[in-house]
Amino acid sequence: MFKEKNLPKLIIYSPIIAVIFVTIFTIYLFINNQNEYFAEESARIEKEFNTKQKALIKNQLNTVISYITTQEQLYTNAAIEKVIKRTVLLSTQLNQLYKDLNSEVHSSLQEDILSNLINSKISNDNYFFAFDIAKNKLIQAKNKDIKREFKIDDKFFENYLFFEEGKLIQFEYSNKIVFIRYLPKLNWIIGNIENIQKDIDFIKKVSLSFISSIRFEQKGHFVVYDNNHVLLADAFRKDKIGQNQKDLSYNKEFPVQMIVDAALDSDAGSYVKSFWPKEKETKFSNKISYVQAFEKWNWILEAGLYVDDIQNSN
Repeated sequence: MFKEKNLPKLIIYSPIIAVIFVTIFTIYLFINNQNEYFAEESARIEKEFNTKQKALIKNQLNTVISYITTQEQLYTNAAIEKVIKRTVLLSTQLNQLYKDLNSEVHSSLQEDILSNLINSKISNDNYFFAFDIAKNKLIQAKNKDIKREFKIDDKFFENYLFFEEGKLIQFEYSNKIVFIRYLPKLNWIIGNIENIQKDIDFIKKVSLSFISSIRFEQKGHFVVYDNNHVLLADAFRKDKIGQNQKDLSYNKEFPVQMIVDAALDSDAGSYVKSFWPKEKETKFSNKISYVQAFEKWNWILEAGLYVDDIQNSN
């Protein structure tokens, strides 16, 4: 029970107690606000870091796509240059030979001689042909069907008449390029066809080897599939190269199908989350990847980092 004699003590201690409570409450609010601030700041920093890492993954993949695009163009341009040079050289030889034969050889023999010059350059990967406009006659090697090759691509070389400077034609449904040229003196169209499949196969092999060797952010790496889910490159799954990975028995989510579909559904590429074991590990880890299709070769390229590796490096 409160007694009058305790009044002085109450007067003395009440302000002190009040100050203590206010101080404790203020400290509590400060600590709570600081904790919230640090939590928000940590979340913001982590979000910024993850955004930067995602951008890094995308940039790495874009660099690889730029590399293979450049390599493909270099080899294709080199093949185009060879086709043009061969055709120009053949046209010079034919014009000179026609000039020489015109005064010395009967016309009935001229075509045979000129045709032999064209067919003497035949090989499995590059070969010549000619089209005699006046006679509507095709001159070609016995084991070639030039007209069929053009029609497969809905291209008819009869429509490319009178290009004395020459015209480059690239087939859409095969790895062949053609350079044709009109020779007014003979009234012929001549052409050279080059099959660059061997060159493309070589570029692909070199590119896959290069892609497999690339690392970024220590454990970041690349994977390449084709449109049919066949694994083409993965430094961590070399034993699976050449195998169809669509329905992996140990992964019910079928991430390869998800990766391929995501790449094919977006022209610009897209981010994909999947669940994969790391190198030499059996447990699964979350992985963030950027995937994009390289349509010219029917490739699906993936650049990825494991989420815990990203967090550990933060």
